[in-house]
Amino acid sequence: MVKRRNGSIKLWPMLSVSIGIVAYVLMIEPLGYFLASVIVGAVMLLGLGVRQPLQLIGAPFIGAGSIVILFNHILSMPLPTSPFTWWF
Repeated sequence: MVKRRNGSIKLWPMLSVSIGIVAYVLMIEPLGYFLASVIVGAVMLLGLGVRQPLQLIGAPFIGAGSIVILFNHILSMPLPTSPFTWWF
């Protein structure tokens, strides 16, 4: 639980995660799994207070990329694809 010293709960981290989940559900179909996961992951990390660029970009890329490799290539269970797949 995220609390301040005076005992009150910080509202912004909870809102950023809640908004991120709703945005993720809305973005996964048109953008595909990888792009939606990277965008929402970076925005949620930013909302949670992460300010280092390497962590903001690297963690979502590594996390989403690992899941894509696992599901699409190792398990042969395709995830939603992006209309921009031909760019990758």
